[in-house]
Amino acid sequence: MSAQVPLPLGSRPRGLAPSIDRTAPIFWIRSVLLLAELEPGDHHVIRRIELRRGLNILWARPAQEENVRAFDGSLRGHTAGKTTFCRMLRYLLGEPSFGPNDVRERIRKVFPHGWAVGEIVLGGQTWTVARAFSPGAHPVCAVGSAAGLVARTVERRALQDFATALASAVLSPWGIVRLGSSDRDLELGHVLQWLTRDQESRFAGPLEWRHKSSESGAPDLDVADRTAIVRAALALTTDEEQEQARRHTDLLRERKTCEARVPILAHQAEVDRRRLVDRLPGLQGDPPLLWSSASSALKDRQARLTEERVSPDDAELRALHDRSLNASTLARLHRLERQKVVSLLSGVENERDQLSKDAAGEADRAMLASLPSHGLLCDVPLVKARAEGCPLAPKVLADLAVARNQRTAQETLSKQAEEVASLKETYRVLDALFRKSEAEAHNAETVFLRASERRAEGALGNARARAEAASLERDLRLGQESQRAADAVRERIVALDQEIRDSLARQAQLRKRHVASLSKVEDCFDLVVQGLLGPTSYGHVRDEGDDLAFGIEERGDRTSTSLTIIKVLALDLAAITASMEGHGAFPRFLIHDGPREADLDPSVYARLFLFARALEEACTGEPSFQYILTTTTAPPRELQVAPWLIQPVLDASTASGRLLGVDL
Repeated sequence: MSAQVPLPLGSRPRGLAPSIDRTAPIFWIRSVLLLAELEPGDHHVIRRIELRRGLNILWARPAQEENVRAFDGSLRGHTAGKTTFCRMLRYLLGEPSFGPNDVRERIRKVFPHGWAVGEIVLGGQTWTVARAFSPGAHPVCAVGSAAGLVARTVERRALQDFATALASAVLSPWGIVRLGSSDRDLELGHVLQWLTRDQESRFAGPLEWRHKSSESGAPDLDVADRTAIVRAALALTTDEEQEQARRHTDLLRERKTCEARVPILAHQAEVDRRRLVDRLPGLQGDPPLLWSSASSALKDRQARLTEERVSPDDAELRALHDRSLNASTLARLHRLERQKVVSLLSGVENERDQLSKDAAGEADRAMLASLPSHGLLCDVPLVKARAEGCPLAPKVLADLAVARNQRTAQETLSKQAEEVASLKETYRVLDALFRKSEAEAHNAETVFLRASERRAEGALGNARARAEAASLERDLRLGQESQRAADAVRERIVALDQEIRDSLARQAQLRKRHVASLSKVEDCFDLVVQGLLGPTSYGHVRDEGDDLAFGIEERGDRTSTSLTIIKVLALDLAAITASMEGHGAFPRFLIHDGPREADLDPSVYARLFLFARALEEACTGEPSFQYILTTTTAPPRELQVAPWLIQPVLDASTASGRLLGVDL
C-alpha cells in the first residue's frame, strides 16, 4: 500500500491509500464515435468524444437568464443528449438497447445507417466495439483502434469475443459465481446495472438500478440478488453464503407453500371424516381414534360377509339344473316316439285308403265284365278256347285275376285295420307319457329358474354388501391419507422453522468472517458521507441478514430525498474507494447520469465533483478508476476545464449543440 494522501476537503478522519496492485480500472472507455455510417471519413462522424481515466464531466450548459419571464426562453441543459450518451456507453458495453423505443425510432429515422463505436481498454489492451443503431447489422469488435476497425485495417470479430473477455475480467475476482436467491449464474449484465444506473430510477435508493420505463432489456434482478451483488463487490459474501441464502429462500418458499396447503388438507380430512361418520353411524371420537374404530367396524363387517352363504349353494343349484335337464330330455324322447307313431299311423291309414279305392274299382269292373255284350254265350271250354286262340279267352283269365286280387285286398285291409288300431293304442300310451314328462320338465325348469333367481339375488346382495364394504374401506383410506398428509405438512412446517433458524444462524456465522470487510466498507462509506456533507455527518452500514442498511447521521439518523440520493452516491463512491484501496471486486468504473442535482444543496453537489478529483489526486500516475458524471448544474469553476470537462459542452438551444447534432 502507498502512503495515505489526505483529502483536501477540510478535517478528515483519514486519508486515501490506493493499492499499488490496482493501478488501473478493470476496464475503461477511451473514446466514443457516433457515425452516420461505418465508413472512413470525417463527413461520417456525428460526434467524437474523448474520455480519460478519472473524473469525466459531460456538461449540458443551462440557460443563464437573469430576468425569467413566462412564454420566453428555451431548453439548453435538458434534452441535450446526456442520457442518450450514457445509454450509448451502456450499449457499447453489451446492453441490448440504447434507449426507450421512441428515442431509438427517432434516432434511426435520422440516422438509418448510424453506428456507435467505442474504444474500450481492457486489461491494458484496446478493444474497439461497433454496434449499429438499426437492427439487422451485426455488431463487431476488434483488438485495436476505432480507426482500424472502421477502415478494416484490423480483423473484425464477433462481438461475443469482446463480451466474453469483458465478463471474464470483471467477474473473475467477484467472489461468487451464482446468485443465491434466484439460483442463477452471475452475469456481466447483472453487474453493469449497478455500474450504470438508469437515469429513470432517479437515484431512488442504493439498490434501485433499473426502471421499466428505460426499456433497457437488462436481466431482471430481485432485491435479494442485487443485495448479493453489492455484498460480493464489497467482499461481504461468498458462494457458500449465497448457497445458504438460496437455501434460505427455498425454505421460506416451501414454508409458504406448506402454510397454504394445511387448511386445504385439513378441510379435506374433515370432509372425509364426516362422510365416514354418516355412512357408519355410531362412530365416535376424533382421528386417529375415529380411524381405528372405523377400521375395526369394517373388519367385523368383512368377517360377516365371509361367513354368510348364498342359498342355494352351487351343489344344490347344479342338482336342480341336472333334474330339469333330465326331465326335459325325457319329454323330448317321448315327443319323438309319439311323432314316430303318428307318422306310422298316417302311412298305414293312407295305404289303407288307397287299397280300399283300388278294391272298389276292381269289383265294379268285374260286375260289368260278367254281363254279356251281345246276349250269346259260348259253350266252348275255356281250355280249348285258349288252345285254339279264342280272343275272348284272355279276358276271362283277367277276370279271374281280378277276383283273386279282390280277395287279397280284403285280407290286406283287414290286417291294416288291426295295425291302425294297434298304432292308435300305442299313440295313446305315448301321448300320456309325453304329457306327463313335459309337465315334469316344466316343473323342474321352474324350480331351477326360481332357485337361480334366489341365488342371483343373494349373490347381488352379497356383491352390494362387499361393494359397500370396499367403498367404506376406500373412504377410510382416503380419510387416513388426508389426515396423514395434513399432519405431515404440519410436521414439515415445524421442521422448516427449525431449518430456517439453522440457516439464519449459519448465514450469521458465515458473515462473522466478514466483520473486518464490513468495517472497511463502513469506513469508506463514512469517508464519502463526510466528504459530501462535512465532518459533522457520519455514514454507517449495517448488515441486517437479508439486507444491507445504509444510514446517515447528523445529531441522529436523518432521512430525506436529498439524503437518499447522497446514500446512493456514497455507496457507489465507497465501492470505488474500497476497490482502489485493494478491497473488494468493484471494477472501478462508474457512470452517474444527472443525479438529481435539483434535490441537492449546491455545496453538496459541488463536493461530489471535488471528492472525485480527490480520488484522482490520491493515485500515483493515472487514476485507477473511471467516473463519468453528467450534469446540467455547473461543476466547480476549477473543473470546467480539461482534462475533467468532456468536449463539447452540450447545449439544447441549438440543433448543433445537441449530442447528435440534430433535433430528433
